Amino acid sequence: MVARSIGLGVVGAGRMGAILARAIVRHVPEAHLVGIADRDLGAARRLADELSVEAVFGDAGLVLADDGFL
Repeated sequence: MVARSIGLGVVGAGRMGAILARAIVRHVPEAHLVGIADRDLGAARRLADELSVEAVFGDAGLVLADDGFL
């Protein structure tokens, strides 16, 4: 069987979004974090930098349009 990885995005870089994003990165080997969205782009960028996530979005709809969710 071939191992597959699912791309996930997190909407919200506040307390709960950060907890969720860290849990995905640290505890879900079947998934990879593709992007983080938050209206506060600075907060999204800081969390993305911490977790080595490349994509940052200022609008949740843009996360869904990203091709990395496969």
